[in-house]
Amino acid sequence: MSIQKTWWPYGILSVIVFGVVLLVALVYISLHQVNLNDNAYMQGYSDVEKNIDILLPLTQEFLRDYDIKAFIDSKPLNFISPYSKKSNPKERLILNLNLDHHISINFIPKNTRFKLKDYEIYTSRYYDKEYKNHYDLLDKKGFRFNKEGRYKIILKIILTLNNKELMPVFLQQDIVIKAL
Repeated sequence: MSIQKTWWPYGILSVIVFGVVLLVALVYISLHQVNLNDNAYMQGYSDVEKNIDILLPLTQEFLRDYDIKAFIDSKPLNFISPYSKKSNPKERLILNLNLDHHISINFIPKNTRFKLKDYEIYTSRYYDKEYKNHYDLLDKKGFRFNKEGRYKIILKIILTLNNKELMPVFLQQDIVIKAL
């Protein structure tokens, strides 16, 4: 009488091991991959969760009360709210990697109750695992990009109301940097 081996326990065990390895890989990837749909720029998640109802109306009111004329190397920038629909990828602004770029922004008040205290310009590079500082502050006089790729220019606007500083308003514009 010969003893036959059964292989089905190994199959069940291999499915369980594969599931655990897959789970660990997904957790690792989710912790190290940048969330591109995150609109809470440079703020702690707890602050955004507490104040999301303040951010949206303030941004909308700012966009109603101010016109923004912005140019990068005399090409117009069309800043949009991070919460609005992104522009068509074929209509993205393309800039040369090998040049110094200059940005100019003019805020034209219409009928506003806010006063513009200051603004800052940041850049964020999409799809770059080596990009340790996720947001770089740009010099308003001139700047240069180090790598080709798709970037997001973020405009942080600091407003005051009755000499009290309000939460900042963030606007964005996608651009592409290529070696032309």
